[in-house]
Amino acid sequence: MAKQLGVWSVTTGFNVPSEAKYVVATTPAYGGPAELLYNPDFEQGLLGWTMATPSDTTPLQADIRPGYVGDSVVLNSNELVYKGGLSQNFRDVPPNTTFHFKAMVKTVDIEALRTRLLTFSVTTTDRVWIEGKYLGYIEGSNDWTLYEFSYTTPDYPTLITVLPVLVYNRGEVWIDEVSLTIEGWQPPTAPAILNWWRMHRGVAPWNPFVTEADLNTVEEALKAVPIENFWGIIHIAEEHYRIHVEFNDDVNTTWFGEVMLGYPLYLAEAPNATIDDWMDEMWLRMVRGFYNYFHPLMKVGITINAGSVIVGYKGRASALGIPTYWGTPALNFITEHYDFVILYAYTTNLQFFNDWTKPYFELIDQLFTKQKKFWILSNDREGWEPEVMALELKNAFDRNMVTMIYPYKKPPFEEIWPLMLNAIELYDARTPYTESIVNDTNLLTGYVGDTYGWVANPEHDEGLYPTPISPTDMLIRAALSAATGIGLILIFL
Repeated sequence: MAKQLGVWSVTTGFNVPSEAKYVVATTPAYGGPAELLYNPDFEQGLLGWTMATPSDTTPLQADIRPGYVGDSVVLNSNELVYKGGLSQNFRDVPPNTTFHFKAMVKTVDIEALRTRLLTFSVTTTDRVWIEGKYLGYIEGSNDWTLYEFSYTTPDYPTLITVLPVLVYNRGEVWIDEVSLTIEGWQPPTAPAILNWWRMHRGVAPWNPFVTEADLNTVEEALKAVPIENFWGIIHIAEEHYRIHVEFNDDVNTTWFGEVMLGYPLYLAEAPNATIDDWMDEMWLRMVRGFYNYFHPLMKVGITINAGSVIVGYKGRASALGIPTYWGTPALNFITEHYDFVILYAYTTNLQFFNDWTKPYFELIDQLFTKQKKFWILSNDREGWEPEVMALELKNAFDRNMVTMIYPYKKPPFEEIWPLMLNAIELYDARTPYTESIVNDTNLLTGYVGDTYGWVANPEHDEGLYPTPISPTDMLIRAALSAATGIGLILIFL
């Protein structure tokens, strides 16, 4: 089976190709079939939008009122200072991409510093300023007018902040029918996994959940996700756990059909329940309700990183493992029903691998026998050694995981991506491999000296490759994968 590599995007999740060994970052499906903005017409209020306001001024007043078509947002300012505006961010934007931006705008009694329309803030992916683009200014009172312009990104990945209007005035600005599209862009033919929270940052995942409004708002937003664009969805956020169940005592609401109760109210159901019993049950209901709602429509998964399941991870006293982060009832439901898991360990060196990552691999082998597994290669951390990639990649390849790179401060097309491609060739060739420090040439990184992973000298091969699979066994496994809807079908992502 060909090794599958992909890119984990902080915006939408991941994508892997059909019948290919790897994929580079492509235009992600931020919104519906053609529209990149979430809630561009404000029919869901301010859902998906963030108020960008300087720290030294009072926030803009934003109201939803009947507008050009349906609802619109009205920004009201009574101070003659820079007040900010509403924004959405787009990360990992591909290079040399032409965007078309437009909006309907109406103004009432705009005076003094004027209002800047259709604003783009363009930075590198780690927020180093590149340039700002805007259409122009408007002042006075003006009826609904269409404003639009196009912009082409530089020849490297960028982060773009979209602000329909930046306010520098006293008066009212009405905004409706905002749109951001990509020239020549077509909706993806192969859906990806949706990392919902990263896609729609305007709705916080509430770590912790405290009030009924927290639960209701996130549930409403999740139900509005354009799921037709995605193969699967991860539960709430990349890192969301049982410890985030901190409901107020008076919480009495539902979450995807499951009853959510504060601890005193839950005691009416289970009079002898402890706080831990209550947290176990509420978290089970959240995990179960989410699955039952989405599973008929798409695949459902969850991220389970090493720090949440390995006791004492990285020597942290707070790393208490499964009982604290997951609870046995919820984890049992996940292992029985969920379709996939996303895994990562933040390995930095050989010692870290032996202490934490290796036990993590062994534990997930035991826990997730039914799930498709995705491994995020964690690189570019403080103290990170490039050769440790070999240990993560080789162990992921052993388990037929889809292996992804998460680009921290650089695109994956430069230093890391070629190493991942090289790793496939080294693995498939059953190149000498060691998980001990030896004096040799590292074939992944080119380093000569004390090293580990894939090395040049056969004497250092520790015989850690799995037994080769016969062609007959491969055909049987492929047939079983296709029959269960997991495995080969996933390669169509």
